[in-house]
Amino acid sequence: MKKVIHVLTDRNIGGAGRWLLSMLRCADRENYETKVLLPGDSLLAPKVAALGFDLLEVPGMAEKSWDKASLEAMTELFKREKPDIVHVGASLTARIAARRAKVPVLVVTKHCAAQGGSFPGRMARKAVDGFLSDAVIAVSDEVGRELAASGTPKGKIHVIYNGITPIARDEAARESLREAYGLRAGKALVGIAARLEIVKGVDQFIDAAKRVIAARDDVDFVIFGLGSQEEMLRAQAADCEERIRFLGFCEQIEQALSLLDVCVVASRSEAFCLSAAEALSMHVPVAAFDVDGVGEVVRHEQTGLLVPAGDTEAMAAAIVRLLDDEALRAQLGAAGKKLVEQEFTASAMVRKTNELYEALGAGKGE
Repeated sequence: MKKVIHVLTDRNIGGAGRWLLSMLRCADRENYETKVLLPGDSLLAPKVAALGFDLLEVPGMAEKSWDKASLEAMTELFKREKPDIVHVGASLTARIAARRAKVPVLVVTKHCAAQGGSFPGRMARKAVDGFLSDAVIAVSDEVGRELAASGTPKGKIHVIYNGITPIARDEAARESLREAYGLRAGKALVGIAARLEIVKGVDQFIDAAKRVIAARDDVDFVIFGLGSQEEMLRAQAADCEERIRFLGFCEQIEQALSLLDVCVVASRSEAFCLSAAEALSMHVPVAAFDVDGVGEVVRHEQTGLLVPAGDTEAMAAAIVRLLDDEALRAQLGAAGKKLVEQEFTASAMVRKTNELYEALGAGKGE
């Protein structure tokens, strides 16, 4: 049995955290012993423990890629645990520590789109990804292209789509959530599920929502998520507070998304977009800004509508188009569910990742 240690520095639960939980839910427990290294106060910690996986901790581990103060302790942890594979999110510290501890296989998953950058920047990425990884997983084709353009050695890049575990719509759970949130009956519902951070563009969602609200009174808007920008975003939406609701973090996010008539992706940058896949798995069409890897999930006129990045007027028009055409919503939603089941499942993601582990291990003579 091989030992894998996943490392994630996130304290909040964003796309990388949900990716990790999906990996763990579908983990091959017969062939891999899996442990997880997180900051002690991460919101992911109790969820990982509830799935039955051992948690590791480096005291004072910071929520940032380079954390010099944790380097020695992390190196010693890897030496003590003797993993066969360390699989890292964004932690440069963990990558250096794994190399110092002579971990046989080091895999990095890139959850964010990379930008080309300057020549020195590309050379630095080439050096870092060349030495501090045996493989770099890109969560979409677009991320793979951007990594290559940014200097990551092409031979190290492997595209493995993010995946979810599709579940059935639960009408009882949906009605329970609707009541719990106090949503108004008889109103169409448009929503977004995202961390409340600048990159997720929730401010752009609010701007588009206000455009729709100004034109009609038969639709409400909801925001699922937590983050550092919440106070600023609430202030932005204050003049429409009865029509734009902040609903916080939702454990049953798929069922919550199934309440929607339209799901919106308003991100400024988005490597893949799990919330879009989750909405589509519930037959809910998506209106999205056409950034990075979003178009690989939200396929224009097939599973949703794409509009130019940052164009909130076009986003408002896309929302209205979907609200006004029930047949189109049903068509896009059905196609979206089929796409998710064919291409974006957690079981496929884990299988392909394990195949990569085995190939890398074989290449090192294991």
